[in-house]
Amino acid sequence: MSSYSGVALAILLSVLGASADALLKAASQQPQPFVSLWFVLGALATIAFAVGWVFLMQLMKLGTAGVLYAVTSSLLLVVVGYLVFGERLNTAEVTGVAMAVGSFVLLGRLL
Repeated sequence: MSSYSGVALAILLSVLGASADALLKAASQQPQPFVSLWFVLGALATIAFAVGWVFLMQLMKLGTAGVLYAVTSSLLLVVVGYLVFGERLNTAEVTGVAMAVGSFVLLGRLL
């Protein structure tokens, strides 16, 4: 498989991981978070992520996959936090997002 297959899978897993995190955030806002549907869905999405991660490790180096996942999922979680949960970013956090985007540019040159 090409390195692009690994990148595509890493991005797909980032979306799955960010979705799992959003589901667990929704569960945390419930009176009984561990018995809510949000928690069950978040846990299932986390398990699916773990299975996908094993497949990704067959395609990419751990360090490359880890950086790609970390940056992609961080950016996705910022967007989800803003759009779904109404979370706002301060100046330092906006700077961090800009640096994450910059790391994508640099990582793209290494793939």
